[in-house]
Amino acid sequence: MSHRRPLTVPAVFVLGAGASAVVAQRTVLTANLLDTALTDASAVRELPPADRRRIQHFLEFLSGQWKGVSLLDVLSIVDVATAQNLPLSPDWGTARLARVKRSIQRAIYVCIEESVGPIRMPEAPSRDLAAVLNAIALPGAPLPVIVSLNWDCLIEHAYIAAWSGRMDVIDYGVASVTAMGERTPRADRALVVLKPHGSLSWGYCSLCSLLVSDLTVPSQFWSGRGCPRCSVALSAVLVPPVGRLRGMPPFFDGLWARVEQAIEDSDRLVFIGYSLPSQDVHVRVHVVRALARRALRRRSPMRVEVVTNERAASSGTDVLLERRFRDVVGGHVPASHLHFCHDGFETWCGRQG
Repeated sequence: MSHRRPLTVPAVFVLGAGASAVVAQRTVLTANLLDTALTDASAVRELPPADRRRIQHFLEFLSGQWKGVSLLDVLSIVDVATAQNLPLSPDWGTARLARVKRSIQRAIYVCIEESVGPIRMPEAPSRDLAAVLNAIALPGAPLPVIVSLNWDCLIEHAYIAAWSGRMDVIDYGVASVTAMGERTPRADRALVVLKPHGSLSWGYCSLCSLLVSDLTVPSQFWSGRGCPRCSVALSAVLVPPVGRLRGMPPFFDGLWARVEQAIEDSDRLVFIGYSLPSQDVHVRVHVVRALARRALRRRSPMRVEVVTNERAASSGTDVLLERRFRDVVGGHVPASHLHFCHDGFETWCGRQG
């Protein structure tokens, strides 16, 4: 016998890189971020020369060149090798790979900060950022759940600014502390922002399993910043979209469980700027699990919306994207409940209440 809980989440919004690009001064795609870090004038100015050289040498070792190499390919190799203590060659042992990883993390931070603004809390959100928030969390309406697959903190900035800078209006769905070691405060009406790929605002202590999250100060967890409880160096929490890695902080299992629960408890799932890429196995698995659990409880069909930019239609990738979504969720979402908006985010915003 199935048990029905009431639907408690009005909508779940899954934000991909395209959602951040809406408000970015210039688009920095994750795939070509290393090119940006090594050649863009602004990024080169901010990234220390030692980090640039270290990244270039590793890319030359890996592929024979340092231009045009995908960040996700490189980061996944470095993550697996360091997590499993696997040297890649006599010259590239795990200690050297760990230094490469820190340099890549610094490059990611620099590029995102240059393209979408400070990782720490800005003085005020941009007009475009406010528009994103207004379309997702309608004033006066029950709050949705945000699943951000981006490392930036744009949606958090917007919501905090809308509440006059109150830092307790964001709930990351996981226990954390501030930079001073105090428990992160949460208001009753906090916006749930689940980040199963990690965040540039997160630092993790592998000794006492403490997660530090504080948008009021620069993050820079690759620089040896110590845990406020035990002083052990904090590690940046950036998860590439690959299969499960050893050594990941244990709170990620609970975070994915909350993603599933939010989808199960809602009747509307909206993907913004996200193409459901094949390498993002975790997202696919957990979305399918959540939809299957809804079906076991005999819920009404989920309404799924996919919002992409105008370039998808003009380039013909919209057909491939629609096929991909139907292949993954079509068994649990009837065709009449699967909607695609290829007219861009602004057009989709204009259709909201």
